[in-house]
Formats: sequence, C-alpha cells, structure tokens
Amino acid sequence: MAKYDDLNVRGIAVAGIASVVIVIVCIVGIQAVYFDYKQREDQKKVVDAQPVFADSVLAEQRSRLNEYGWIDKEKQIVAIPIDRAMEIVVKEEAAKRTKVDTADVR
Repeated sequence: MAKYDDLNVRGIAVAGIASVVIVIVCIVGIQAVYFDYKQREDQKKVVDAQPVFADSVLAEQRSRLNEYGWIDKEKQIVAIPIDRAMEIVVKEEAAKRTKVDTADVR
C-alpha cells in the first residue's frame, strides 16, 4: 500500500512566503535607516562644518598681501601691499606708453 505524507503543504507555503516578506521588509528598513544616518552625517560633516583651516589660510594670505615686510634682507627685496604695487605698475606702464607715443611723433 502507498503511504501518504501528512505534510501541511499549505502551512509550509504560508510560512515561506511570510518569511520572504519579513526579510524584504527588514532589508528595506535597514536601508532606510542607513541612508538617513548617512544623510545626517554628511550634513554634519560637510555642510555644517566651519572651514576653519581655510579661513585662517586666507586671513594669513590677506595679511601678507596688505603689509610691508622683508622678503630677503641680504638682497634688499621687500614686500609692499598689493594695492601700492598695482599703482606703481600702472604708473610705470603709463610712463612707457608716453615715451613710445612721443617717439612715434618725432
């Protein structure tokens, strides 16, 4: 005689489908938590971060551009403020153009 297995196929199928659904919900939930955490960390570290190092470097560069000082005392090379340097260059170029213009007239 044939033996029949008394397995509850319907119960096994329901348990399997429920397990798959629970796993999918867990994966989606974990991803949501991860991306929320990542977004908050990026916001905190990148967007809200104060550029302290960059500010100090820029302030130091501005002070060097706007102050008189020695670059090399032995060679008698000095640093002058950038605005003053631009004025000197403009005057020198204007003088050169005046010399060239008067030479063309003669």
